[in-house]
Amino acid sequence: MSSPVSDREIDKVIDFVLSGLRESTIRWFDEANLQKRDMVIVIEKMLNELDRRWMVQKIPLTIIYVASRIIEEVVNRFEYENGEGSAKLGTIILGTMSDDYHSLGKNLVKKFLMPFFAVYDLGVNVSIEKFISNAQEYNADIIAVSALMMNSVLQLKKLKESIDASKWTKKPKLLVGGAPFTIDPELFEHTGADASAPTALVVARECMHLVGVEH
Repeated sequence: MSSPVSDREIDKVIDFVLSGLRESTIRWFDEANLQKRDMVIVIEKMLNELDRRWMVQKIPLTIIYVASRIIEEVVNRFEYENGEGSAKLGTIILGTMSDDYHSLGKNLVKKFLMPFFAVYDLGVNVSIEKFISNAQEYNADIIAVSALMMNSVLQLKKLKESIDASKWTKKPKLLVGGAPFTIDPELFEHTGADASAPTALVVARECMHLVGVEH
């Protein structure tokens, strides 16, 4: 998918967030005056680049945290209709895997799901047991999990095994996402997940597919 902003400009705003320049970052987005869809494309390109630099140890996790907080503030400046009062296509339990505190990608995904699904956000550092118990409580159609850390990715297989071993009125599907799955699109198959959403832009489509809704 082509970016509405040049790579040079994206590198510029990435330098802002890595330097902790909150006001400069917000001013850049204000002056760019992007449409919502274009804004998401730019933010996802930024996230992917930040994740890539962290995974090759070019920047420490502390800097990633500060940068993510600034980008999250930018994300919160635009909202999608939450679809209150409209028919929902299903119920989704959302969270990041235990020992994973990287919330920005999850929060962006949530914005795309809320117009179509009832979403229960469990937050970050969510245990397998909590995913299972909440999915059972809310009779979820999908458990959607974001994972950035590789040890969190490895836990996804255990989550899938726990889903298969648990008793359900309606067994949920497992959807996974995060930088490791963007880098290696086939990685999700090793976790046993039913599907992977490489970007927030396609997550609603993938979830519709999992619940059998044509779109």
